[in-house]
Amino acid sequence: MNVWPKPWLLFAIILSALALVSCGGKAESPAPLASARPTASPQPGVTPSPKPSPSPSPTPSPLPTATPTPGSGQGGVGVGVGPAKIEHVVFVVQENRSFDNIFGGFDASGKPFPGADTWSNPDPGEPTPHDHNGNPVTMQQGLLEDCYSPAHYHPQAVGDIDGGRMDGFDREPVSRLACAPSSPPPTFPYRYVSAAEVAPYWQLGERYVVADHMFEPMSSGSFGAHLYLAAGQSANTIDEPSATPWGCDAPTGTIVDVITPTGGEEPGVFPCFSIPSFADVLDLRGISWRYYAGPRNDYGYLWSVFDAFDRIRNGPEWTSNVINPPAQFLTDVQNGSLAAMTWITPTLDVSDHPVSHQNEGPAWVASVVNAVGASKFWNTTAIFITWDDWGGWYDHVPPPTLSPVSLGIRVPLIVVSPYARAGYVSHVVHTTGSVLHFAEEALNVPSLGEEDARADDLTDAFDFTQAPRSFGNALKTRTKLGEIRRAASTSRGTPAGARDDDD
Repeated sequence: MNVWPKPWLLFAIILSALALVSCGGKAESPAPLASARPTASPQPGVTPSPKPSPSPSPTPSPLPTATPTPGSGQGGVGVGVGPAKIEHVVFVVQENRSFDNIFGGFDASGKPFPGADTWSNPDPGEPTPHDHNGNPVTMQQGLLEDCYSPAHYHPQAVGDIDGGRMDGFDREPVSRLACAPSSPPPTFPYRYVSAAEVAPYWQLGERYVVADHMFEPMSSGSFGAHLYLAAGQSANTIDEPSATPWGCDAPTGTIVDVITPTGGEEPGVFPCFSIPSFADVLDLRGISWRYYAGPRNDYGYLWSVFDAFDRIRNGPEWTSNVINPPAQFLTDVQNGSLAAMTWITPTLDVSDHPVSHQNEGPAWVASVVNAVGASKFWNTTAIFITWDDWGGWYDHVPPPTLSPVSLGIRVPLIVVSPYARAGYVSHVVHTTGSVLHFAEEALNVPSLGEEDARADDLTDAFDFTQAPRSFGNALKTRTKLGEIRRAASTSRGTPAGARDDDD
């Protein structure tokens, strides 16, 4: 993968940065909010370290890309995409769940999710649950709030996939949280969540679109996955930095591994980068964007990925465009404010992350969708809901092999829009690059030329010839909206029994 900025984009970024300095802000950017993140201050008991220089661009990744001509609009989302149809893209990112873990359960009548490729209803020839010795494994129903967290870094992904056999999940280390009554069995990752507990996800999937061939763009933990969400690449790094917080605020001496040509890992670079992001592309066209994330004192701050982009973390957009807490999104939309491009990452308590020991994630996502559905923005919005990585949970579908580190293990994707097909299951191969590709075409901006250029554009999930569907009734949740807002505003540190990098 080419991690050096494209010449046209590098030159334009420099001009944009100069304009920001002279103008004190981004053209046509939303006005700063009262809740916008202030300049980061040291955590109690933590001595701030001098800011190291951004890492030089490392050796290009082996992942192949096909770069379209900048601004060409190649890709073909299709009829009416652009200002006339889609003016707002909302990218909701949850944490650490495989497709089989979220959609592998059964409805009240004992049936699997209709039309989806699940462990209980696999496509012909696909693996069924087995351990690494070839013994059949009985899948167990679990809970979002179970007190264990499977390991989910690149070495575990390689072992889980096991050459396409998908039988190495019993070899993963499993973190035991303080709430755990005992050590888990080796087959603990072979679990699915009760359909009742993730009912809003099932409701959205049945009403709109579920993609059952959505794969993490690389076999990595959260840091690399979130870099892809923002930039379509990981700067040739993989897994997590050696200390927290991640990004430009990391302590001096922090490094993140880089990928070798054969897919191995070796000690790498400081996790603060000068690679171009999709925010840069939007800034060049004066198109608004916001990134909602957990605050510095919340575990979810690990997923505030623009901390790793030097131009943004150390520029004015860190306080104008990177917003916390995530619950502010609900207030902004209610007040009639929605950027053209929005990323939403959660606080720990609403993240679906196993170490949260909470189950408010589905209600949080439902509140985001309900907010847009009840707003003036519904008819011009596409919402994409996905999970950053598989979290170590069993999945039976072998990922396509594009390079020694890609693609990663399957994760869920839900597409919600007045133009989304009704009750449709997409069997097309997608990645988070597909969402960026769609956004580039919908907002009429150039391609980054990375995973976004290689990936599809989610054409099959939409019918832009149809009249926009009304949102209808709001999604029902067992949690009241006020409680959801509090959970998406509450800061919580590393839970007892979890590591501070158990992303």
